[in-house]
Amino acid sequence: MLAVLAALLSTGPTVVSLTAQSRLPKLGAYASPELRGALILWSKAVEAFVAGGESKPTRMETWFEEIDAKGAVVTREESRLALSYVPGKEEPVTSIEYTAKDGKDVTLERRKKAAEDAAKGRNAARRPGGESSFSATPLDPDQQVNVTLLSSRQGFRDGKAILSVEYEQVEGKNSYAGILHLDASTGFPLEAEYGFKKAPVFVNFMRTNLVYGQRASQGLMAAVVASVGFEAEGTLLVIKKRFRGKLRFLDYAN
Repeated sequence: MLAVLAALLSTGPTVVSLTAQSRLPKLGAYASPELRGALILWSKAVEAFVAGGESKPTRMETWFEEIDAKGAVVTREESRLALSYVPGKEEPVTSIEYTAKDGKDVTLERRKKAAEDAAKGRNAARRPGGESSFSATPLDPDQQVNVTLLSSRQGFRDGKAILSVEYEQVEGKNSYAGILHLDASTGFPLEAEYGFKKAPVFVNFMRTNLVYGQRASQGLMAAVVASVGFEAEGTLLVIKKRFRGKLRFLDYAN
């Protein structure tokens, strides 16, 4: 469970370079005038994400489930965690406030296991295939050179006009296909959904969902990751496992 959370924490609530605001993604070979217009809103979304880059999460709630082939829950774990930061280190120090597995309080057991792992220097954020689907944030300014916009379409959500942009992103050895939903008037990011175009070894599929929230920062309306959801399936030695979960950030601090 903590290994999954460590990978999730690389998703985007980290400090990003303000010098990267001017970087733009590429356009597909058959870019329409509408897609060229969408590029302007995409750039505004990147700027909002950069503005939120100094904000760091300090508390979060999580749940994680293993499910069977019919979608029934095999086991479920829920946690509340506090995050603190050490100067010079990007990854937070995680403190377990509460953890329950299948309704049973296992807080003490999880705290003991976390302490043992920390003492042995284990890297909880080990990533299958050398990369993490969680880290493929489409609005990372340093990743814009690896993003290609393919198409766009307008729609409505909760009575508000939105623009949905299909894109592809390359990160290391992996590539992803996704959709980013933007506020059609301001370009503020609302939600991103993406998955592997070709899953790495042992991974059958994985889909990630990012929901963005608003936070005022230096007079700007900044975008921060409000929640991360995922569903994944993997096979090892003909044994198939399927998982899903969600992480929700409760508090942020600058």
